[in-house]
Parts: sequence; structure tokens; C-alpha cells
Amino acid sequence: MLTNLADCIPTMARARKAATLLTKPEIEEILEPLHQCEKRLREGVATEDQVIILASNMRIALAIEDQGIIRGLRHHLQPALDALETVHARANATGCWVPTALWFHELDAVRVGLEMFGHQLRYLSARELHQAVRKVITRIQSQGLATVHAQPKDVGLQAAGAAA
Repeated sequence: MLTNLADCIPTMARARKAATLLTKPEIEEILEPLHQCEKRLREGVATEDQVIILASNMRIALAIEDQGIIRGLRHHLQPALDALETVHARANATGCWVPTALWFHELDAVRVGLEMFGHQLRYLSARELHQAVRKVITRIQSQGLATVHAQPKDVGLQAAGAAA
């Protein structure tokens, strides 16, 4: 006899999995590469990809804010995104990426932004996170820009200029 009908129906199982909150290991899997990127940024040796990864995740955090799931963090998230965009522009000022040191307010904004993103993740379901990611991807592609899907293991976490 069937004990749990929902487990026998793939659609129901997928729906239930998508509706549950992210687990602690899932949250850590998302945040660990971001903390590594932030560490490289703090050290002044971040690659362009690392800064783009951080900025992309701040855009996802702002999309979560726009969804209305967790509200009231925009005044922490927007300064982080602004700081990352400023760092990106400064490091690309010559037309070639040159890692740059950050001002304290930029470091602080990025650190706080990552903390707030971690706070958001504790209250999100997988479905809500994927909706926010899809929203950001759609917005970027509608501007004619390319998007790249990267797994945490694919992200180069070495310092800029380090031998691969």
C-alpha cells in the first residue's frame, strides 16, 4: 500500500521540493563562492569575473526585494551594487582590467550586501530564488547583453594575475 501519494507523483514531489525553504547546505553552496570573491576584492586582487559575480548576485538580491518576499533591504543592497559597479568601472578605466584597491565605504557596502543576501536566502524557497534569477537573466538579455551560467566549481577563485 502507498504510504505517501505525493512521493509517487513526480509533479507533486517537484512542487513540494520547490516550495520548501533552502537548506543550510544549499545556502552555504551559494554563499561560499561569493565570500571567496569578496575576499579577493578586499585583498585588491579580484578578477573581473569575480566582481561581475558579486554584482550579479546583488542584482538577484534586489530582484528578491522586488518580489516582496523579504522587504526592507534595498537600502543595503543598492549601495553594494553601486560600489561594485564603481569598482568595475575604475578597474576597467584603461580598457584593460587592472585590479584596484577599494575605499572603506565600498568594502563595507559589499560586506553588508552579502550579509543581507544571506539573510534573504534563509527565508526563500528554491522556486522563489529561481524566479528572481530568471528575472535578472531576462532583464540582462533584454538589454542585449550576454549571460553565462556558471556553477560554483567553475568560478575561478584565484587572484588576478595568478597562474592558472
